[in-house]
Amino acid sequence: MCTTILTSDNSRAKMTVEKSLQDFLKNHYPSFLSSDAAKAKIDALSAEKAATLLKVLEAEESGKPTFMVRDANFSDFYGFDLGLNALFSEILASKVPYDSLVTFRESDIFKRDQVVEVEEQAELQELGYRISSHRFTPEQLATVNAEIANATFVNRGIFSRELTGGEIFGKIRDGSIESYLGINGDTFWLKDQDAAAHSRFFQKLAFDPYILSMVSQYLGCAPVHVQTNLWFSFPTLKDKNNLSTNAQMYHQDKEFTKFIKVFIYLSDVGPDNGPHAYIVGSHIDEAHTHGFKFSDRIPDEDITKYYAPERIRSLVGPAGTITFGDTSCVHKGVPVEAGYRLMMQLEYASSLYLSAVPPFTALTTDQLAALPYPDPVRKRMTVNYNSDDRRAYQQMSAAGAAPEPSTFRKMLRLAKRYVKTKL
Repeated sequence: MCTTILTSDNSRAKMTVEKSLQDFLKNHYPSFLSSDAAKAKIDALSAEKAATLLKVLEAEESGKPTFMVRDANFSDFYGFDLGLNALFSEILASKVPYDSLVTFRESDIFKRDQVVEVEEQAELQELGYRISSHRFTPEQLATVNAEIANATFVNRGIFSRELTGGEIFGKIRDGSIESYLGINGDTFWLKDQDAAAHSRFFQKLAFDPYILSMVSQYLGCAPVHVQTNLWFSFPTLKDKNNLSTNAQMYHQDKEFTKFIKVFIYLSDVGPDNGPHAYIVGSHIDEAHTHGFKFSDRIPDEDITKYYAPERIRSLVGPAGTITFGDTSCVHKGVPVEAGYRLMMQLEYASSLYLSAVPPFTALTTDQLAALPYPDPVRKRMTVNYNSDDRRAYQQMSAAGAAPEPSTFRKMLRLAKRYVKTKL
C-alpha cells in the first residue's frame, strides 16, 4: 500500500511539472509544440528532467545572467545528457532558426568544400572531435602572432606574474622562459579575453561562416560565442597539483548545458609539445556515468579502468591546425616535455545558463550590423556581449565571488600549501 501511495504521488508530481512545462512552451515557444512528435518528447521526460528543462527555459526567457547562482545550481548540469541537450536545442531553434548559419556562404578565411564539411560534421557528432580540413596560412599565423605580442598574459601559479605576449616570445627566443617560470607553474593564460574578442581578425574568425556552420550543426541551435582564449604551455613541474590546475590530467568539462570548442595550434605540436588528448566518444559515455564528478581529475593510470586504451587519441599537427572538440569528452592537455605549445580556443554554447566565463563588452551597432545574418541570429550569437553583465561579473570577481571552477580554487590552495612545505 505504501508503494502504491508513493507511485501515485510521483505520478501527480510528473503530471504537475509536465503541465507547467507545456504551458510555458505554449506561451514562449509555441511553434515547438506544433507537432505531435514534439509533444511526445515532452511527455517522455521524467519529472526531474522536465523540472530541470523548465528551470533552464525560464532562465533563458528572463534574460538575466545566472553566473551568480552557478555554484548553488550546478547539479542541474547532471540532467543534461545527450537526449535532453538535443531537446533543449530543438526548443531554442524553434524560436531562433539557425538555417542561415548552415546555408553555404563563402569565407574570407577558409576555402570551403561542402562535401568535406558534411564528413567533418558526421565524425564530430560520432566521436566528439574532428580535425578540420582547413589550416591557418603562414600569413594568418603572422597576423595572430602580432595580436598576441600586444596581449597581456598571466601565470596562474603561486605568484601572479604578468608578461605581454611579446615578452614571452622574447624569453622563448633567448631560452630564459623555463628558469623564469621555476616552481610557479607552466602556463601563461590570456589575462582578459575581451580585447581578443573585439580584435578585428579574431572577431572575423569567431563569426566566420565555416566555423559557425560547424558549431551550429553540432549544437543544433544558433551558437552563443562565449570565449576567445589564448595560452602558452611550457615543460611542466611534474606535480599533481600543478598538472590539475593547468588541466593536464584527464577530466570532463561542464561549463554550459552543451558547448563546442575550436582549438587552433599556433605552434607546431608533436608528441613532446603537449598535444591535446581525448577519449573517443566519451561525450556520450561520460565520465560522470562512471562515478566521477564533473571536472574531477582522473590519473593516467586509472583512465584505462573505464575506457579502452584504443579510444585514447592525441591531436598533433603543425602550427595552424584547427580542431573542433566537445570537451564534455574526457580529455587533457598532455604535459609539455620540450619546446612549448601556443594554443587558441574559441568556444560556443547553446545557452548562457550558469555560465562560468566573464561576458564581453557590447558590440557597437556597426559591428553587429556587419554580421551577415538575420537579426534574431545576430542577437543570439552575441548575447554574451553585454557590458552591464560584464560589470556585474567584474564586481563579483573583485569581491572574490566570481564563478571560477571549484576544482581550480581547491587545487590552487593545495599548490600554495605544497610550496610552503617545500621551501
